[in-house]
Amino acid sequence: MVVGMVLGVALLVTYAVMFYEHHLSSRTSVLYYSLAFLSLGIANLLPNTTFLSGFAVFSAFFWLGTVTLSEELMGRLPYSKELKYVAATPLAALLFFSPINTLLSAIIIAIPLLLSSAILWDLKYRELRLTSLVLLIWTILAVAFPFSEELYIPQGILSIVLAYLIISATAHTSFLGTFSKKVPEEVSRELKPGVIFMEAVPKEILKNALVFSRRPGEDETWFWMTKVRTEGKKTIEPTNLPKMLDMAVKFMKGGGVVVIDGIDYLILENGLDTVLKFLAHLRDHALVSGSTVVLVGNLSSLGERERIVLKRILGEEP
Repeated sequence: MVVGMVLGVALLVTYAVMFYEHHLSSRTSVLYYSLAFLSLGIANLLPNTTFLSGFAVFSAFFWLGTVTLSEELMGRLPYSKELKYVAATPLAALLFFSPINTLLSAIIIAIPLLLSSAILWDLKYRELRLTSLVLLIWTILAVAFPFSEELYIPQGILSIVLAYLIISATAHTSFLGTFSKKVPEEVSRELKPGVIFMEAVPKEILKNALVFSRRPGEDETWFWMTKVRTEGKKTIEPTNLPKMLDMAVKFMKGGGVVVIDGIDYLILENGLDTVLKFLAHLRDHALVSGSTVVLVGNLSSLGERERIVLKRILGEEP
């Protein structure tokens, strides 16, 4: 009982850390994973009869987290909406099979976790492959020994390791994949670190930059800012500034240049104050990494107040 309570508290702390990571990154996958560990922590703090319930809720949220993580890293998946319905499987097993056969119920509950293990392995990131292996071992132990106090400690250690690997993986991977490009050195020398304006961006920069644009593009690092989901095009919603910031910051850490074509559109969709905060964060990260954020357009499209505030944010006092 004491060991179970210690494990429960540790899992609740894990939930708090993961929820804070979600707050920092705005990644929905991390939110789902944090709720999975919350349910597991509560189950360990309550009597053993609730373990199967906690196991079922953990499985459901973990599956939602894995499907969402796949979308974040690879873009919208075929039938992703339908895949999320699989989360109902462990809850149905708990409701209909646990009164009849506990082992059968546990096996059915484990199915989304086994599928999650396969998906995480297939994503081909080192941290996620380690997560896949740890999840597989943890699931086998949970099914084979669901009420064994002797295995509380190894299961607890595996749970904490699992959470650590998830946090590490999401911290080191960008939305919609991990990629890096560098502008040719002879071109980058002419770009000062920070945020700058250009009325037209040279092709040498565009083809090697991370681009957010109002126009669709074909390059792997070109994202079309639109509310319309289009097959075959990489799109990003104009209101999802946290996702843009996450991608841009990690791209700039590799020395890349970020291009934003459509700042007036972002202001229209998000409001001036929100976009100014977004640009201020970008500028700080660009200065730290020695990279450049290029805003495409002409300041004349903005009002006088917007121009003054924007120049101040960019370090160009009017």
